[in-house]
Amino acid sequence: MKRTSFQMMLTRIVPEISENSLNKKFGVYIFGTGQGGKATYEHLKSDAYYEEELFNIRGFFDNNPLSQGLTIDNIKIYSPDRSLMDSSDFVIMASYSHQYDMEEQLLSMGIDKKKIIYPGKWLNEILTNKEAVLIEEKRIFCSCCEEDSWVVSEQEKDYYFCVNCRSFPWHRAIINQINELIGDDIARKSLYEVAPQGSSSIWLEENAGTYTGSHYWPDIPFGSRHGKLYSQNLEALTFPDDTFDIVVTQVVFEHIFNPKKAFMEIGRVLRPGGVHIFTIPFFPNTKTVTRAIVNQDGKVEHLKEPIFHGNPISADGALVTFDWGDDIVELIHEWTGMATEIYVEEEEYSSGLIAFSHVFVSRKE
Repeated sequence: MKRTSFQMMLTRIVPEISENSLNKKFGVYIFGTGQGGKATYEHLKSDAYYEEELFNIRGFFDNNPLSQGLTIDNIKIYSPDRSLMDSSDFVIMASYSHQYDMEEQLLSMGIDKKKIIYPGKWLNEILTNKEAVLIEEKRIFCSCCEEDSWVVSEQEKDYYFCVNCRSFPWHRAIINQINELIGDDIARKSLYEVAPQGSSSIWLEENAGTYTGSHYWPDIPFGSRHGKLYSQNLEALTFPDDTFDIVVTQVVFEHIFNPKKAFMEIGRVLRPGGVHIFTIPFFPNTKTVTRAIVNQDGKVEHLKEPIFHGNPISADGALVTFDWGDDIVELIHEWTGMATEIYVEEEEYSSGLIAFSHVFVSRKE
């Protein structure tokens, strides 16, 4: 009987399952009862052969007291419980948005990390299309979660994400370059990240000597805290001069309306010898193209067809304002006096695809 993509992924990313001769039935709990939890459940039971022979879904976990004690398809929802988890083989994390908080909760309870399975972002893709994912045939070493991991790709997309931590090639590329350029010294560095998101940001927070992060929340006074992050406008930062050793921006500068001000602000808050390490969608052998501006009336004026990328703090997305070309190096030097080098990271997959990620490093003298 044909395996669904989800079941195929589980057999590949979890060695105990991949090596099983189907003599064992694995007891699993699904952590999460929202859309992701229900999708996970449906895909685990969608093939009766696998439901009977491979997985025994013992229950759901949910932190919401109102859900605890209820059932999904006659399967009980529990409060996360150490004894129940110890009696099972795996806990499947079934929430994309809260996965890392849930992981931290389980680890703090003493749960072995090897028992935790991370379908991650893939859950969102399978809700409408069970064959929405191609499985890569070899492992890579993911620098973000620091584990050998399988990578998967959405069909007709040219990037692969890590099934453990959801990192994309450009996330892994920027961590690779930080390891190469800074190494263990990062533990003695002061690092500021603009618009943190994902496992690469978690790695930065865990490894930097001191970590400061911010998002652009226009309705919150700039310079004030919002949770553990700051509200900041990259074009007018509130930090003093010479504050940080490292500034990191990941896919940020294609969304800035005044990149000159933003690059100058980063140069201002960097200490002498400090570096700005960043990624952007990069278009080699072309000149930079302005896609949108703010006109004299303070309104956004589109010069090209509007394109929006994902935004970690807004469902409306983030408008692309620039397509950056080769002249970005000269522009940064003109605006800030900083010299910029471009490093190219390649990730080759067994499918023959090679993912190229450009990492930019600007250094303040």
